[in-house]
Amino acid sequence: MQWSCLTSGCYAVVNIGERYIYLYKIFLELVMKRLIPIAVAVLFALPLTGAVFAKEGAKSTTTKTKAVEEKPTTKPDGKTTRKNIKNYGGYAQIAADMTPEQLAKLESLIDEKKAAIAEFDTKHASRKTEIEKSIAETTDKAERAAKQKELSILKQQRASLDKDYKDKIEAILTPEQKAKWAGLGIYSGMTRTFNAAKLTDAQKDEIKKKCLEAGAQFNAADAKQQEEIKKGIRASIESDVLTAEQRELLKKEAEIAAAKRAAAHTAPKTAKTEIKQEAAQTKKEAKAAEKAAEKAAKNSEKEKSE
Repeated sequence: MQWSCLTSGCYAVVNIGERYIYLYKIFLELVMKRLIPIAVAVLFALPLTGAVFAKEGAKSTTTKTKAVEEKPTTKPDGKTTRKNIKNYGGYAQIAADMTPEQLAKLESLIDEKKAAIAEFDTKHASRKTEIEKSIAETTDKAERAAKQKELSILKQQRASLDKDYKDKIEAILTPEQKAKWAGLGIYSGMTRTFNAAKLTDAQKDEIKKKCLEAGAQFNAADAKQQEEIKKGIRASIESDVLTAEQRELLKKEAEIAAAKRAAAHTAPKTAKTEIKQEAAQTKKEAKAAEKAAEKAAKNSEKEKSE
């Protein structure tokens, strides 16, 4: 509040000063033109005009300050909302369910996280560039391995910093909010996994529902159990949500990815061309399967609506 008052005062002083200078210039021009009576009137009007400007300036800056310090508003259903809800990043989907106190803590932690990550990146930017350059240029396997290990350590440190703030943010959530957040995280991963299947909006909604239902169970599980939960959701999506055409499309995409990995890492140079040609043919078949999957999904939705 003290800072806001000081800022308001500065704005008011600047505004008054600028207007005094403007009026004083008019006064000098009138004197130069020998319009003495009018110049004297302007001179006597300066104090009164300054007081009016000061009042207007204070009013204007107070309005600006209020806009900056705007608090969360409450909707009729009791939930809070903010104009800058999108600034919560990945937490935007649960921010709408938070109390004003939670939102204040969330904003503070997000700001702290951004500052900490920016500081880390700035501190290690030059070293990271040097390491990446050395990895690209060196022909010594041992040296490359050492540099890659050093780069991996930097990435782990950054990831650890990110996780620290993730844990702090999750600590302010209620059990229900944590379950929803976990479900949304699973859903995000599933949409990436099945992105090649060209999911319809209805299918995405069905997948989201499955993921949200698993949120509480996922939070209570250990790492191994969590992988089993996600594996079960993937299997359920493949059998209950996807069409036969979409499953075939995913199979083709997996074959393309496998062929590319083989060409890049395991095949002799003479065989790489053949594998790439095979991958291109598989990709062509995948395109045809993709069109068939899209058509089947639309037909399926049409039949459900009817």
